[in-house]
Amino acid sequence: MPLFGRKNVLSKIDLSAKLTELGQKSDQFKFVASPETDFVVERKIVDATEYEIDKVEKLKKSYKAFLLLDEKTHEARYNEEMAETSGEATVSIGGADFSGEKKFFRGKVIGSKQFAKEWGAKKTEEPTSAGKIYDYSFDVSKVRNPIKKIVEDSGWKFKQVIFKGDATYKK
Repeated sequence: MPLFGRKNVLSKIDLSAKLTELGQKSDQFKFVASPETDFVVERKIVDATEYEIDKVEKLKKSYKAFLLLDEKTHEARYNEEMAETSGEATVSIGGADFSGEKKFFRGKVIGSKQFAKEWGAKKTEEPTSAGKIYDYSFDVSKVRNPIKKIVEDSGWKFKQVIFKGDATYKK
């Protein structure tokens, strides 16, 4: 029982075990091994392709976070990144047009909620393959908050950092 309301501080090994267990149970994210840091948190938000008679559209969105556990300071440093790629190819009598866009953010995500639904053709070979192209919902707090809670309940400080280097091993 901790004295004066202070929490017992878990070791890095015990905290890592709790986080690994959380990652195995979560449907919101997964932990991926990395030589750069203790944990890489990943969530594929959407990866979809829509086909039309004269056009193909693609959309990819993902979330990733780097989590470094510093046993000396009992700090869990957390750096987030969000990436989005979209593209379109159009064919017409005059030729073909291609366009694309990439968006990337790394640092502290204060908040992000996204949701979208789209219906259309799924394959060009099958004109009757119409249906839902994508239906996604993403709330960054559903990924970050469970991790933060385990870290803080283990007596560690959860610290969002701006630079990836602050959440990865020093070289």
